[in-house]
Amino acid sequence: MVADESFIAQTWVHIVDLDFRNKHKQFRYVFDLYTKVDFFCYDFKNLNFANASVRARNLNTELAYVVIDGMMRISLGPLDRWPKVPDSNCNDNINWEYKDFFHIKLEIIFTPIDSYFNINKFDLGYNSIVSIPYDKIQPEFHLNVPKGLLLKENSLNFNIFYDDKSYENKKDQNRFKSFAHNEIFYLYDKQSHNYSIILKNKHYNDFLKKDIQLTDIILSYDVKHDGDYFIIPVFATISCVLALIGLLYLNTVEIPFVALISLMVFYFALIHEGYEIPLKKTTFCLIVISIILVILLAFKELIIAIF
Repeated sequence: MVADESFIAQTWVHIVDLDFRNKHKQFRYVFDLYTKVDFFCYDFKNLNFANASVRARNLNTELAYVVIDGMMRISLGPLDRWPKVPDSNCNDNINWEYKDFFHIKLEIIFTPIDSYFNINKFDLGYNSIVSIPYDKIQPEFHLNVPKGLLLKENSLNFNIFYDDKSYENKKDQNRFKSFAHNEIFYLYDKQSHNYSIILKNKHYNDFLKKDIQLTDIILSYDVKHDGDYFIIPVFATISCVLALIGLLYLNTVEIPFVALISLMVFYFALIHEGYEIPLKKTTFCLIVISIILVILLAFKELIIAIF
């Protein structure tokens, strides 16, 4: 695409961890695009992806596209349906006239293939690494983690890869910058399970003043279980112990039965709502064992009579 016919003013990246056990992520790239041609091409730079869709956010409509060799070509026509940008709103960073340009806010949603997830020992969270090709990326990212999980404190690692033009040798140009924890802060919306991860403007802007060309952004982070939900495996253990005590020492099934039913209602309600349970496999096994013990307890006298 000819550079003076389209321009990406800025890009926001939204990352959604859909299912870390099956390594499923979803990306949403939101572009502020200024153009005077009826198509837009975006190079995914060898990123393999599936289930893509493209929407125009300022028209709330889906757009047609084709993908050839990693290049997505999006149809924007007819252009007269898009809002035109008045001259008074021109961005000082743009070195051409906006007179004939249209403003389009694009949203590309896709699922990358082979997302990186490293599940922690005992299934108590995971580590993930995300690679994002640089294209007018804002120093602000949005991350959604599954319900029942939280971003581990001070686990964010933010690296920007770039070519330093001050070096004549191309091998010496390839460098990266790591941002420390005090250069990053994030906001958490508990209702939407969304983290807004922001590079502090001063550090980011000072970095961009150098004679460099950004190439890639690598974001890594650790996710842990919310401590509130450890009550589930604890409750499952108590239920199993009550059923065992009832089978060995008691002749009443009421207390173990009520404990088991309460546990199952709570457990499956959270699963239905999409929450991740700590020690999920262990908890499920304890529930199954409790069910067997309660059944044996309920028919204890019959079993003794038979044998």
